[in-house]
Amino acid sequence: MRDTRYLSPLFRIMIPTIIFSGLSSGIAMAISPSDEPFYQVTRTDETIKIDGVLSEPIWNKVPVTDGFWMSYPVDDRAVEERLQTKVRMTSDEQNLYIAAVCYSPEKYIIKTLKRDKEFWEGDGFGVVIDPVNEQTNGFAFHINPAGVQAEYLVTGQTGRRREPEPGQSLNGFNVAWDNKWFSEVTTHPDRWIVEIAIPFKTLRFDEDKSSWGINFFRRDAASNTIHTWAPVPIEFLEIELGYTGTLTWDQPPQKAQRNLAIIPYVRGGVAKDYEAGTEADLIYQAGVDAKVPVTSSLNLDLTINPDFSQVEVDEQVINLTLFDIHLPEKRLFFLENSDIFDDFGIPPMRPFFSRKIGLDEEGSPIPILYGARLSGNINQNLRIGVMNLQTRESDGFLPQNYTVASFHQQVLERSVIKGYIQNRDALRSDYPEKSKRIISHEINGRLILDGDTAFPMLNNESEVGYALKFASTAQLRASYNHSIVNLLFLFTFINGEPFPAGIYRYDQAEIGLQSDQRRLFSLMGGVAYGTFYNGKHVQYKQQDPVALPAHVGSLYRLYRQLCGRVLGTQTPGPGDQTELLV
Repeated sequence: MRDTRYLSPLFRIMIPTIIFSGLSSGIAMAISPSDEPFYQVTRTDETIKIDGVLSEPIWNKVPVTDGFWMSYPVDDRAVEERLQTKVRMTSDEQNLYIAAVCYSPEKYIIKTLKRDKEFWEGDGFGVVIDPVNEQTNGFAFHINPAGVQAEYLVTGQTGRRREPEPGQSLNGFNVAWDNKWFSEVTTHPDRWIVEIAIPFKTLRFDEDKSSWGINFFRRDAASNTIHTWAPVPIEFLEIELGYTGTLTWDQPPQKAQRNLAIIPYVRGGVAKDYEAGTEADLIYQAGVDAKVPVTSSLNLDLTINPDFSQVEVDEQVINLTLFDIHLPEKRLFFLENSDIFDDFGIPPMRPFFSRKIGLDEEGSPIPILYGARLSGNINQNLRIGVMNLQTRESDGFLPQNYTVASFHQQVLERSVIKGYIQNRDALRSDYPEKSKRIISHEINGRLILDGDTAFPMLNNESEVGYALKFASTAQLRASYNHSIVNLLFLFTFINGEPFPAGIYRYDQAEIGLQSDQRRLFSLMGGVAYGTFYNGKHVQYKQQDPVALPAHVGSLYRLYRQLCGRVLGTQTPGPGDQTELLV
């Protein structure tokens, strides 16, 4: 038995607020919205080898799109011809293929060969894809002339272009997301060629949608410029989902299989303290993570006893401020659609920060028992997130239960109404030495409202209760109930004068007792007293002793008969209830 107490309650309700954002009136764009670029993908049956050579005949048959625009440091002109980029696309049943020829002198700037690191600090080509075409979630894939890959999740809240603080990341995307895709690069004196294959099972898309949002971007480090296929204003990042072109399909891709991912793990080891001379201890742990696509844009993440040992270590940052540094979340369970939960408050003041779950102040793990997380789009304008997670007791930290629910409702063109509820409960499992006989105090309540569109209110019932539980299985319970009933017509419970229509209010108090159920002779009973409609209600409850031997049972039946003769009433039998209406 547990004593469930709210030791460290945390409950916040945020009144939905409206956040408005729009384009600066000073933006000078040399292209009109009616000129939004589009590309129609043609399916092929040819086998495409990803080698960066583009030797397959299909690459000479599909359309070529170029006409990239400057996005930084200016956004009012086309890219000069010597730095242009030419893109081709095709697909088969399994993959989306992208080929890009990036023109520039063979003097590339590459700062690192490590995956997912500093991909914006040197030359590179990338694509951002919005398969559901709702400008709320997307996938970005990036590659540099050395063939180093980077992939990350993108949301519709990337915000304005800015330089991040040390140890922090930009808003609206997360590079901790990893998935499988294929690419190769070849370099030439005046250009470098990229060939990419993105499996459809890596993306989340709706089979019924014949158009996706897409944009290509390229960074040329020598000229310190950023180019995009669909024009993006200078104050926004090139991955901004609000400024994508259109990808259309002659045959929309079909989901070959349900993109269900189940990742179990088993970890074991042996530990021994040779100095203390103790016996060797066997260490083992097992768990499972699952990602279940409910719809093309709604995802369910499940985890049981997670380990998170595959997560990359945090960047070491010296904190010279008075406040904690918000290092980025890298655990897979919390990544997808993380902005639905995180995007509240004014940075760096955030009411919810997922790294507070399962980690202590030093970043050491607190074991997590289980977690469930539902997040994504309900429709084009509404995004929701619901999460519940339970931690274990560890090194002085009580078990914690976290519940978070939030929503983002898009209104107008670029405005959002947001709201969230957050709750944290601490569950205490140890008991004071002086109260070993009492194992828990429970307080509960309920509120029931019953209404109809034709009536303001039909029924209203509220109840509070208290239970004292002992280690011996004995219990003491007490409750108070208040009811309001709108009787719409004449009604009778027994033969007699019916109750007239109207609103009735009545109250009832009840107390019950249960003795030790392990004993040979045990009792359970109670009494309730109060009003009922326009009268009084008295109720007695009694249950027979249990597991009685024959001679004790005979004595009890004799007791009932004597009571019946002396009092002139029938003593309640097994499980009987006696009610008196006055």
